[in-house]
Amino acid sequence: MLPQKYQSAPNAIASYTWTDLLTGKAYKKFYGTKAESGYILVTEPLRSTEGYITTAAAANTDVMTKVIDVTFETTFDIPQIIEGLSMINATLGGVSVTDVTTKTWKMVCDIYKNTTFLASGATAILSGTTTAVATADSSEILLDITLPKTSFARGDTLKLQCEMWAKKVTGNPGTNIFAIGNDPADRNDPNAAASKVIEDADTTKLEFYVPFVPDL
Repeated sequence: MLPQKYQSAPNAIASYTWTDLLTGKAYKKFYGTKAESGYILVTEPLRSTEGYITTAAAANTDVMTKVIDVTFETTFDIPQIIEGLSMINATLGGVSVTDVTTKTWKMVCDIYKNTTFLASGATAILSGTTTAVATADSSEILLDITLPKTSFARGDTLKLQCEMWAKKVTGNPGTNIFAIGNDPADRNDPNAAASKVIEDADTTKLEFYVPFVPDL
């Protein structure tokens, strides 16, 4: 048999974090982080720029108020299809700079294709209350959002918008520092012990698990 002059190129191999055999979905883990260009989604545990957490100072209020709003994104270089249960693992924290104040917070996440809304986590699974925030209490959460079947062409962008909403206990004064962890390398909050927003025992990673429909 004569050798073929032209050989076909081998098929590209997609790399996933795990495959769910029951649903047929292939999951990829993205990390939310901050680069010099802004907030992005990456697939490796890189070290974030400008610290390990996103923080915001906010006065105490008696009603739930949005204190942090960040959007992480990535652009696909090849076509993709996503569908199914997505999951977000994150850590939220708060510390009072004037007194020990009990607070309640929650996380709200929205997922977009470019600027088109895909799904909402407006009802977050976390609605917790922390005490003794001067000792830097924080909470790890898992938020799950079911995504409709959505096709991404080359050049389309997947976005994860994360909001932190918080309030204080009625009657307590003071100003607070709130935070969402976003360091893929999981470095500890660098603040001094009394002013840590995220405890060392809690992760500073923000993980976004996306269900892809594999090309079988």
